[in-house]
Amino acid sequence: MATSLTGILAAAVWMSFFNLGAWGALYAYTPELYPTEVRTTGMGWASGMTRIAGALAPTLGGYLLPLSLTLALTVYAWSAWWVD
Repeated sequence: MATSLTGILAAAVWMSFFNLGAWGALYAYTPELYPTEVRTTGMGWASGMTRIAGALAPTLGGYLLPLSLTLALTVYAWSAWWVD
C-alpha cells in the first residue's frame, strides 16, 4: 500500500517492531508449556542447532554460489521448505 520511500521505511520499522515483539513473547511463553525437567534441554538443543546452522549456512552458500546460482537458491528453498 505504500507508494513513497518514507511509507515503505515506516512500514518496515513497524513490521520489525512487531516481529521482534512476537519473538520475545514466544520465547517467554512456549517454554512454560513443557515440564521443568525437559524445558532446559529442549531450549538448549534448539538454540544449539540454530547456532550450528547459522555457522554452516554461509559456508555452504559461499561454496555453492560460484558453482551455480540456481543450485544455491534451490538448496536454500529446499531447506526453507523442509524446516517449515
